[in-house]
Amino acid sequence: MYCGFKAGDPILFLVNVWFKTFLGRPRPYQVTVPGKPKIIPALPALDSYGIPSGHTQGSVVLFGFLAGEVKKIAFTILMVLLMILTALSRLVHGVHYPQDIILGAILGILILFVYPLIYRAGSRFLSNFILPAQGVLSILLFTGLVYLYKIFISDTRSFHSYISLAAVFSFSLFGFSLEDRYVRFATKGGLIIRLLRFTAGIILTFGIYIGLKILFGFFKAPEDSFFGLTLQTLRYGIIGLWISAGAPALFVKLKLSRRE
Repeated sequence: MYCGFKAGDPILFLVNVWFKTFLGRPRPYQVTVPGKPKIIPALPALDSYGIPSGHTQGSVVLFGFLAGEVKKIAFTILMVLLMILTALSRLVHGVHYPQDIILGAILGILILFVYPLIYRAGSRFLSNFILPAQGVLSILLFTGLVYLYKIFISDTRSFHSYISLAAVFSFSLFGFSLEDRYVRFATKGGLIIRLLRFTAGIILTFGIYIGLKILFGFFKAPEDSFFGLTLQTLRYGIIGLWISAGAPALFVKLKLSRRE
């Protein structure tokens, strides 16, 4: 995440959820064709729309980014092979149509090449404001994302997932502003140090996720109520702030990373 593609993960899934719900196309096993046997997926059935394929989209972004970082022909070929195999596996398992794979790959390519340009432009724009104003802008961005969802998408089955991703994305942007100004986390380091950071980050993030779920559970707020959605937003917003600013600050403090 701190390798030059900072907020790519939340926006990747936001785009996928948006297209899935907006297009509303079923998966193969959700369709019954007269005279043909019903498709039975090799993987557990999902109660979600099919197009675009999130696995294909994610693999194009992840493996494409890694290929761009390493810049070795053999490694690039391996990454492209992994993209293809990931896409084909979704067809073989019966969870996607070919068009789901194609759109997922197209969106992945667009995110891979276009999003960093948008992110850099957005970062320069935010840097013109003082930190409190950046925090307000992040909240306004979250509100705008939710508002757009309500306007353009009538099916709300993915609304809770969308809220979570929008909160992580919006609050992460503010967190990155804090990190750029006060932390300056450097990604460099030996293999052992990187593994330590990765392991500690996963464990601590999971601990915060579970801890907040237990803590907010004491309020017993209905999931679809305004208070329940506010708690969900706060929970995932805190996770976004932790990932973007809290964890880097902790790693620098523990000497697991140097400052840039």
